[in-house]
Amino acid sequence: MTVRPLAAVAALSMIFALPACGSGNDSVDTEEDFSNIPVPPPPPAPSGVSYTVRNCLTQRIPASDLTAGGLTVGQAIFPDTLTLDFSRTAGFPNGRKPADQVGDIMLAYIFLDLGKEGARRFANVPLNPAANDVAFPAGFPYLAPAQGNPPRASSGGTNFDFVDEDDDQYDRVDRMGMPLISTAIVPFERKPDYNDSGPRDDVDGDYVDDIESELQALTNAFADDLSAQGFALCAKQ
Repeated sequence: MTVRPLAAVAALSMIFALPACGSGNDSVDTEEDFSNIPVPPPPPAPSGVSYTVRNCLTQRIPASDLTAGGLTVGQAIFPDTLTLDFSRTAGFPNGRKPADQVGDIMLAYIFLDLGKEGARRFANVPLNPAANDVAFPAGFPYLAPAQGNPPRASSGGTNFDFVDEDDDQYDRVDRMGMPLISTAIVPFERKPDYNDSGPRDDVDGDYVDDIESELQALTNAFADDLSAQGFALCAKQ
């Protein structure tokens, strides 16, 4: 594995992470628009190159111990929900564990030919830490103990203060059902509407055209880099 493919995958991850980051800026009204937040555009596509990405949405997710297969990527995205099948092993896309490499798997879903590459192609590229620096507990709250100087003592899952406010006191900034959907492939100007919507709107097809258009633009920009490194793309020219 050369540095070049690592850089290509890292560039994807960095660009997709930026629109979802928050800086604690109280002047941002998520109910209106994000026009005051600058977002770096993806690199320009090579002149004259254009891809069709419908195949990426209609391809089927490989069967595994986590999923029975047969589900298409589009069906996993619409509606944007987290699915749990208690008869199968837990782990993304059947729910998600703290250590699951959900971002890398979703990038494979929307960019790669899953029949040739599999869903963990990006997850297996050695960009991520091999494990969390502190082991995750098996029980609630499932996250590793807080670290600091001096380290905080473990609460053993007790003494949590859960905020109980009315719904209208919050703005939803990311649905977070399926990872990277709102962050990466919903156009920036449509994110507030998308995040204020729900699964019924997804089923009605309200955002299909937006997501397909954004995925096409991103594919046009990154396809040459991915193809040059031997990744089999789901998109077609």
